[in-house]
Amino acid sequence: MVSQLRFKADELVLARAPKVYSRWMVASRRDETVNGKQRLAEYAIACGGLAGFGGFFSRDFREDDYQLGRRNAQKFLRDTFALHENNPIFADWTAEQKQALGVTREEGRFLPIIALLGDCTLEVHEPTWPAGTMTSER
Repeated sequence: MVSQLRFKADELVLARAPKVYSRWMVASRRDETVNGKQRLAEYAIACGGLAGFGGFFSRDFREDDYQLGRRNAQKFLRDTFALHENNPIFADWTAEQKQALGVTREEGRFLPIIALLGDCTLEVHEPTWPAGTMTSER
């Protein structure tokens, strides 16, 4: 189990590099508003208390983390898991598909490797912390 939890540092560096398109990392994240400003929350998952054992104490914790995972996956597929529109894998896409599904970044126009269609385009909203979450700040 321990070996499954380890990461290679050089792989993490590549995953964080903005112009490397061969590595991606999906990780739990939650935003919070403090004094009117958005920031990354210190604690992302409600089940994280007691070294991840907290999920056994409340179904609400597990449901919150499930919805947060859905939101994070949706945002990853829509905003991050994309390649430049000139990539050959998009050669058969129509102009309408490129316009409807693309996102514009500083580096140009990007298209999703896995496009969200139908009900998957409906935004999954970030859940609110469940009552009784076991973190030092809540």
